Amino acid sequence: MQILMSEKSSLNSNNWNLKIFKLKFHSPVAGEVDSIKLYGALLHSMKILYPDKFSNFYNDIKQGKIAVSSLIPVVNNEVLLFKPMLRARVNMENRKNFKKIRYIPIDKAREVLEKGEYTPEQVEDLINWAKDKNFPQLMIEEDIPKVSIPKTGGKTNIFYENVKYLFGNWAVIIKEGNFSKEILSCLKYLGEHGVSKKASWGLGRFDIVDRENFTYRISSGDYCYLLSKFAPQKNEIKSIDFHSSYYEIKTIVGRTRAGKSFKQITLVEGSVLKLINKNVCGKVVELRSRDYEYSACFVALFV
Repeated sequence: MQILMSEKSSLNSNNWNLKIFKLKFHSPVAGEVDSIKLYGALLHSMKILYPDKFSNFYNDIKQGKIAVSSLIPVVNNEVLLFKPMLRARVNMENRKNFKKIRYIPIDKAREVLEKGEYTPEQVEDLINWAKDKNFPQLMIEEDIPKVSIPKTGGKTNIFYENVKYLFGNWAVIIKEGNFSKEILSCLKYLGEHGVSKKASWGLGRFDIVDRENFTYRISSGDYCYLLSKFAPQKNEIKSIDFHSSYYEIKTIVGRTRAGKSFKQITLVEGSVLKLINKNVCGKVVELRSRDYEYSACFVALFV
């Protein structure tokens, strides 16, 4: 799913229709809720609610017909996007304040993507916007007591671990494909049960407070802007001109309930990639045979 920007900033009139689901969390979630966690949660709920449609749903994800963003904040009913990773003409005085900004308004993201860089005026404007904006606290930190019990004797140790919790108002952008009704039902199910490893504790519960169309314009340009974690398939790597792209990478390490571990290098949200071939999708790593709810999805949501 791409909204491509041209180096000449030319945009045509083609459109992609996405849905924005605005969520209000009533209980916190430990850590970030990224696209990988949301894909897994949707697959799990889909298998419970629509087992006969699960296979088609899963295949549509693998083909990029369905795509999910990582969570993005909603501040004063305004949806913010990840700050695009582009070249910024910023002086030393503003560098630190500019680096702190992680999310920016949709219209400001569009302006930057159309120009292909941050001008000094845009840098100054974003810094002033961040100072003036009355941001609610989006994450809270707590020191949680934990106990370490040795397997082969020895002393039991009590220690504290610093944990960040997400709460408040957030949104997810979803390319629904042919599963609009089912995805809405799955999100309602997740809201009631919680999107968290500790859902049984009552964590990660939310309400859907709004659902609306979100239309992006498509350009004939060569670049795309990433709203989710993304790992290209082997045959897609040559489709990306990494030398001319702006990106960060993160290594994802995980383990399934079956005990199988995996390690995957991903491109992160906000990356701006130059595509040689625009037909890229991303991969799905099947971690357990015939049990897809534990698959790790790195299918991209580009805009």
